Amino acid sequence: LFFFFFFVCLFVCCVCLLKCYRIVGMGVYGGIEGGGTKTVIHLYDEEHNLIAEAVGEGSNLWSIGLEEAAKRIHDLLVKVRTQANIEEPLLSLGLTLSGAEQEAANKELIGLLEKSCSDMSATFHLWTDTFGPIYSACPNGGVVLIAGTGSNCVLLKPDGQMISCGGWGHMMGDEGSAYDITRTALKRVFDQKQNFMQEGRDESIEYLDKAMQNYYNVNNCKDMLDHLYKNFSKDAYAGFAVKVAEGAKIGDSACTAVFNEVARRLALHLVAIDPSVPAPLSSNLHVVCEGSVWKSWDLIKPAFVETLKAKCTSIKKLTLVRLKVSAAVGAAYLGATHSSLPFNIDFASTTQTLDAIEL
Repeated sequence: LFFFFFFVCLFVCCVCLLKCYRIVGMGVYGGIEGGGTKTVIHLYDEEHNLIAEAVGEGSNLWSIGLEEAAKRIHDLLVKVRTQANIEEPLLSLGLTLSGAEQEAANKELIGLLEKSCSDMSATFHLWTDTFGPIYSACPNGGVVLIAGTGSNCVLLKPDGQMISCGGWGHMMGDEGSAYDITRTALKRVFDQKQNFMQEGRDESIEYLDKAMQNYYNVNNCKDMLDHLYKNFSKDAYAGFAVKVAEGAKIGDSACTAVFNEVARRLALHLVAIDPSVPAPLSSNLHVVCEGSVWKSWDLIKPAFVETLKAKCTSIKKLTLVRLKVSAAVGAAYLGATHSSLPFNIDFASTTQTLDAIEL
């Protein structure tokens, strides 16, 4: 009996030692996918095995500021490294963050991270949030079309050149996003109550009006002013899009009209990059569809496809795919490769097909 327990304990110790060797000996890579609503960090070994993950608050640079973004990233690093029982610095950390569009701001954030997190990662590399999805799925060329709280679109050419459309936030853009769905729906309620721009609109707003009152806990349009200005929260505001989707699914005509209108604007991102799509990609352009709006593809598809068929001239076929993994994979891949370190991804296993469209 003594020898039995001895060998059991020895086996457990060996397993633990192997795990420690695997983490320290092989090296650990980090990837962060940061949006306006949440931030996800993943740690991987060199064979693309997930070691640990953690989730924190949103990290959009322009919404919360650079210092707060650096603090949230620091706290996530502490959390995930403690979870994985890692003491040595990561070999690299790739970050793809919402709002990381401006070079000067990006450099400042990297500087803050190098000061506060220098003991947790050997290197830090930062890109905007569109890079994570596209480098998780098609690093040799394709498109990422984000339709979440906000929207953005980037074409990656085989030579590495990037062509973008959108990404300006709700004050100047976000067409095709949950924010856009909410604004379009609420505008119909406000407009019809004042008989404003009603030509060609004969859909009842009864469902939308009641849904607005219940979701925002208001009695009328004037009560909405607090949500629209003093206590405006983009995430909370855009969340109403779920109620619009629920209405469209039960056949409400106004909700259906909203989705058709927003779907056309979402498709226009691809129309904008269409002239720039090179021949090798145009025959079957892979589009990585990121964001919660794509969960309502059945509601988006009719007007989306109609718009593309009417306006695209270069793209012949689209294959829409959804990631089966976090875009933090792409962030980790970018961080490693830009640190001249190996990081292997089986790109064929990172996506699943949403739809294929012949144009």
